[in-house]
Order: sequence, then structure tokens, then C-alpha cells
Amino acid sequence: MRRFHIPELFKDIEQEIIADEHAEWFFPYAPGYPTFENCRLKFLNGNLDYRGFQNMINHAYREPGYFNPAFKKVKEFAEYIRPMTDCLGPLGRSTVWNIPPGEIIKPHTDAFVYHRYITRWIYIIKQDTEHTRLTIAGNRLTTVPGDMFELHPAEQVHSFFNDSTVPWYFLGIDFWNINTLDSVPSAPNNDSLLYLTDH
Repeated sequence: MRRFHIPELFKDIEQEIIADEHAEWFFPYAPGYPTFENCRLKFLNGNLDYRGFQNMINHAYREPGYFNPAFKKVKEFAEYIRPMTDCLGPLGRSTVWNIPPGEIIKPHTDAFVYHRYITRWIYIIKQDTEHTRLTIAGNRLTTVPGDMFELHPAEQVHSFFNDSTVPWYFLGIDFWNINTLDSVPSAPNNDSLLYLTDH
């Protein structure tokens, strides 16, 4: 697992998150699947319907697309980390997460076909370091704001636990793995780009 420390950027991104706090957060909870219960997130480049792999291929080949204008620093961050991570593929789903005090993202892997073709980067924005736990592939990681971790979400079990009194903010930035994307038998087509909700 690769990790980096990028202390020069998280403060500006935290300010964007705080400034946009009033805007709607999405609650990714489904009956019978409580992995993310009570946690919240925002879809920065739209709530892409990644249940349909063809739809995600269409999005990948039409990048750049929509990106929430309230998060210009996050968009800059995504481009900033490309050289250090060697992520040459199109930008995938981009999210900001808010784990409230006492809440957890339970141990899981991400199961859609899309997740087999991307690398996700977790960038820590705000946390109480003594009372938050990030675990990837059985490794409990010590984290501070500015830390960034590589995650292969279809293969590596991962979880987040916020046992503090303050929200835990972090980014999840997906990049398509360029080699696997080139091998996808499904070519882009002219179908409409599908979103699960409005931007």
C-alpha cells in the first residue's frame, strides 16, 4: 500500500467543506445493507450511476465533465496528485465523506464491476487523530490530516471508525487504471450519461 503526506492542501479543502456544509449531504443507506448507516457524503462530480458498467465507461471517455464548483480546490487536488501516484486514467467517482462522532463505515469491499477497474485515494482532511481508526486489508493505520492512502476497494477490506467528538472529513478520489481500462471489451457509446440523483 502506498501512502503520502501532503500537508499543504488539506486546510484549503477543509474550508471548502465547511463553506458548503449547509448544502445537502447524501445518506448512503439501504435497508438490509447498513455498512454506511448514519455516515454522509457528497458526490463532487455527480452521483454517477456506477451500477451500470457501460454508463461508467461512457463517463470515463467523456471526461472532463461536471464537477461541483464549490470544490475547486478538490478538483485541483485530483490533478495535483496524478504525477506522484502515476494515475494516468480518467477521473472516476470523487467524493467527500463526513463520518459523524461515534459512527462507523463497517468493514467491507466494494462490489460493483466498476470498482475492479479503479484505484481510490483516501485523503484525510479533518479528524481527532487519537480517536479515529482507518483499517485497510487488516492494517490499522495511524493517520493525521494531510495523509493520503492507496486503496483497491474491490479487493481490500476497509473500514473507518470515528470514536471522537468531532466530524471526520476525508476525500475518496477514484482514477481509472489506464491499462485495465484499455482492455475493457465494452467501448463507449452515445447513451445518455446516467446519475442516481441530480448533481
